Amino acid sequence: DLTRPDPVAPANLDEAAAKNFDPQRGKGGVIYSISPSPLVASLLWIGTDDGLIKRTPDDGKTWEDVTPKELTPWSKVTMIEASHFDTNVAYASVDRHRLTDNEPYLYRTRDAGKTWQKITNGLPAGVYAQTIKEDPKRKGLLVTGTELVIDGGYTAQ
Repeated sequence: DLTRPDPVAPANLDEAAAKNFDPQRGKGGVIYSISPSPLVASLLWIGTDDGLIKRTPDDGKTWEDVTPKELTPWSKVTMIEASHFDTNVAYASVDRHRLTDNEPYLYRTRDAGKTWQKITNGLPAGVYAQTIKEDPKRKGLLVTGTELVIDGGYTAQ
């Protein structure tokens, strides 16, 4: 199991999520997103709906927890994207609206998950992200999908 071992309902959990949370029902978390590397067949990245990011370099024999320090329980990793150009690079979109936090959270690692940078400069406040994808042919071009419509473009910084 790659999810959190002991789920708890935080005080800022929204009403709908709190109503559905049953700590007696087991862990409750799921692998929400998976991204195999387009460069190395044995390299996989996963994101959970309880705020974890993990990677395996060996087809799942071993897993490394590479979660950004800022991610807390109930941060849903809506998309994990392994880079098409570098095995050490990956991107993640995170949705925290269940924690009454509607801000966008997009992250990039360039060192196999040892460190992550938030890459949301230029995105408007209050627009949480549902996905992030890297263009497979044009290095550096990212596309994100948000819960609301954004006018104009966005450049990851």
